[in-house]
Formats: sequence, structure tokens, C-alpha cells
Amino acid sequence: MFEKYSYTNTYQYLKKHYDAMTRCTDGAPVKNFILPAPDGKMVSLEDFRGKWVLLDFWYVDCPWCRKLTPNLGKIYPEYKNKGLEIISISVDNVKDRDRMLKVIADEKMVWTQVNDTTKKVVPDYFGVTGYPTIYLIDPQGRGQAMKVGYCEAAGLRSFLDKYINYSASIKSQDH
Repeated sequence: MFEKYSYTNTYQYLKKHYDAMTRCTDGAPVKNFILPAPDGKMVSLEDFRGKWVLLDFWYVDCPWCRKLTPNLGKIYPEYKNKGLEIISISVDNVKDRDRMLKVIADEKMVWTQVNDTTKKVVPDYFGVTGYPTIYLIDPQGRGQAMKVGYCEAAGLRSFLDKYINYSASIKSQDH
């Protein structure tokens, strides 16, 4: 219905976001990616198969990303025991590497860290339109949900509990 406006930036933005949602949420299989960790080791999304994965897209100069980080730190120990891993994907440029590493150390970001200094291939695949953005991927590698913007630890728990606790209750009913 809105294709007659396809020449507008707003239409292109919404279409990009919609296309990403159809390939990254509601149970769609998510494409694997491989990105470098700060130590140079390559990290693959496939390495986390069998676990819940929360992707956290961020960058050093994003104030809301920096506010979200302590909340991720609060929920990580709780949900790690439920099979959750967090992969924070920094989109900082090479020139900001030292600042990125300082933030990771200062904020005690003990979960998996990777950096996409390329042409932002991974954020583009996931349709990231704002920072921070989080995506939840299930243990079978299917995207479940996304959230753009800051949220408190309680909001993160609520977001995760919709899927992780539901999944656990289904498994217990199967036995």
C-alpha cells in the first residue's frame, strides 16, 4: 500500500527495518557471523549453538549504550545459569579501539566482546537502526525478539523471561 512512497527515505528506512525483522525475529533462522574479539580470536555465533544468546549492539560514544552496560552486568550472572550468553558487538572504528577496550575493562564487561569495524555487515543484517539494540536468539539459532533503546535491569529481565522461562516450562512439560 505504501510502495508509491518508495522514493522517500522514510519508506526505505521502514522497509529495511521490516525486512530485518522478518529474517531475525519470530523464529527465523539467523545467519552465522564471525567477528574478532579484542584479543584477536575470531568468535562465531555458531559457537554458541545450544544456548540463548543476547546480542548487544553498541559503541563507545553512545550514552544510552553506556547506561545499558551496567544493567547487562546485573542480569548476566542470573541468566548465565539459565543458559544465556551475551555477545556485545561494538561498531567502533579502529581509531576508537583503545577507548573501546577501556570501556570494556572499566565497566567489567565479562561476557563475550566482538568488534565489527567493517562496513557494519552484522548490524545491517540485523537491521540495527538505533543504539543500543538487543536481539535474543534461541538455542537452535532462531531469532526471537529485538529491542531498540535503553532499558533497566528489570526491563531486561522481563524481556528475557518472556522467552527463556517459557522455554524452560515447555521442556519440563515434555518430561
